[in-house]
Amino acid sequence: MTKTSPVHAPVIAKKERKLKVIEEQYKNKEVRNFYQEIEKARKTTNTRAIYCRGKEGSLLGDTTDKLKQWVQYFEELLNIAEEDKQLMAPHRISQCNVQDDMEEPTSKK
Repeated sequence: MTKTSPVHAPVIAKKERKLKVIEEQYKNKEVRNFYQEIEKARKTTNTRAIYCRGKEGSLLGDTTDKLKQWVQYFEELLNIAEEDKQLMAPHRISQCNVQDDMEEPTSKK
């Protein structure tokens, strides 16, 4: 038995209700409504699973795990960017000073 997250509970409940309606239509021989509901369900169902790779290379399929992985990825990415900015700040300042010193002063005639 698979574990369902609380995020998916309302979606699963809605699908179960929809299936009960379709079953009742089949039992009551409401053929037209039965096939219309089947067609709607087929069009709205996403059969393609979306996975994400974890840091260790394992596949993550659960929505919560995928979101945690993305949070971790962007935290690392942004922290590295902040460290790079701090490391590069003195270099940029000295580079600007050198360029300012190299410019010739303009004189008005």
